[in-house]
Amino acid sequence: MDEVKITRGTATAVLTPSTEEDFAYINANLRDMDKFEQTHFREKCGVSDVDQLGLLEKSWTLHLDGEIVGFVALQVPPMQSSLSADRFVPMLSTKNVAHNPIDYVRLTRPVLEYVIRQAPAYVRNFYSLPLAKYAATVRWHEKTMGWHRVREFDICGEKAVLFHLNRKEIQ
Repeated sequence: MDEVKITRGTATAVLTPSTEEDFAYINANLRDMDKFEQTHFREKCGVSDVDQLGLLEKSWTLHLDGEIVGFVALQVPPMQSSLSADRFVPMLSTKNVAHNPIDYVRLTRPVLEYVIRQAPAYVRNFYSLPLAKYAATVRWHEKTMGWHRVREFDICGEKAVLFHLNRKEIQ
């Protein structure tokens, strides 16, 4: 297994390449608002293939103290090819975050930096698209991870917030 350890202070995260088993566990144990977002895209937007390993260019499962707390991935945007200079960075978390909330928050920016550095060198722009109703994740994007708010817009009846980072901000 190609695991990567990321440490910040006394907190250590372990990233492993995601497996189908990881995704089954993560999807069955999502935090309530992560589940709300996933359900919204499935039921209201008709996106049947939400958060599946096969849809992602690369994906890592995030572990804290031996527990799976979520995944972070690189995804080619819809209607673009793998040669695109853009990528989405989906991140979903499980209820296990509650066992280590401070370490989780402390490690998310270094984990994000690692993942962005794994993108092909020609990829310059990274995006995230949480629903505005998930106020905690919107604050987390801005204050903890340093994403920049691009705009808000409606996605199938819910307001979403588009965030952006460029590669220069990470390297």
